[in-house]
Amino acid sequence: ALRVVPRIDAEGKTDSVTLLNLSIGDTDEFTVKIRNPRGLKPVLASPQRPDVTLECVHDASRDELQVAVPNLAGWHVCTIFLSKE
Repeated sequence: ALRVVPRIDAEGKTDSVTLLNLSIGDTDEFTVKIRNPRGLKPVLASPQRPDVTLECVHDASRDELQVAVPNLAGWHVCTIFLSKE
């Protein structure tokens, strides 16, 4: 199970999404759909690994970003930051 916590800025745009794996086991790679993203460059930040730019697909008609997230170890946390650049 995952806890998903989006952060919305003053303009109503999603500027980050924090993910917490609530299980003891690792997840498989998964996709997160982010609505109304502030930027189209998702960067994954985690205390356990270096920051990395993630692959994504932007659906302009729905203003939605589909982001591929690598596996997340049990009880680990990461945040996807959405950059405009």
